[in-house]
Amino acid sequence: YQYSGNTNYALNLSASTVNLPSGYDPYFGYGLVDAAAAVARAVGQPFAFSDVPNLGGDNWGNDLVNAPEVWARGITGQGVVVAVIDSGVDYTHADLDNNIWINAREIAGNGIDDDGNGYIDDVRGWDFFSNDNNPMDSNGHGTHVAGTIAAENNGFGVTGVAYNARIMPVRVLGADGSGSNAGVAAGIRYAVDNGAHVINLSLGGGFSQAVASAVEYASQRGVVVVMASGNESEGQPGFPARLANQYGIAVGAVNINQQIANFSNLAGFSPLNYVVAPGVD
Repeated sequence: YQYSGNTNYALNLSASTVNLPSGYDPYFGYGLVDAAAAVARAVGQPFAFSDVPNLGGDNWGNDLVNAPEVWARGITGQGVVVAVIDSGVDYTHADLDNNIWINAREIAGNGIDDDGNGYIDDVRGWDFFSNDNNPMDSNGHGTHVAGTIAAENNGFGVTGVAYNARIMPVRVLGADGSGSNAGVAAGIRYAVDNGAHVINLSLGGGFSQAVASAVEYASQRGVVVVMASGNESEGQPGFPARLANQYGIAVGAVNINQQIANFSNLAGFSPLNYVVAPGVD
């Protein structure tokens, strides 16, 4: 466009062909999570688990990813610890209280670091935002995320996709949803060192070497890091989800009709481990 006067610009344009992996789409990545196929493969079965009737209603998200097909085989998250690194978790919530991870090596309330991990009385995880042993949620987001993962199958509220898993609360965000990269990085390392099998990062921000190194630390120790692609309506994931070209899994959001959410960051043309899952309403 004309800025001032009659300025001429000489532009050199170039293009190159991008060869995307088989089954990869720049919008949906590798597509909608299919628990029936993924878990069947993980346990050595060549075909997806057989279909079962949908739950319907507010459980449409579990239906969409075929979680009930996995439950029918008796696989409901037993023995799996998922660290929710977020705004904390309401560990007293009636739909979560029986699924909260307990640090059995720590004696509650004695003021001693019984397990020698550097954190005193961290019975239910740690609060890296306030630097104490009470990772209670003051925002609501972390509790919501924990419910999606492992809310109890108790006949009320919601049912988590892995309703017998254990949630390790790790608070790194305050009541307004803000936090520090140092806190997030420390939370990731805490989760790894204290037995988490999966780390959930439904958060994002600018690039941080400390966070990137922590995600690498987790991945190299066999911990699956699951990262929200971001809510900026961009053509590629934000940070830390963009690390999924090397470590972990980036997840975008779809609605009940399997349409990509208008806010969700897409997979992009630089292939990475990206899938989509229910994330609207």
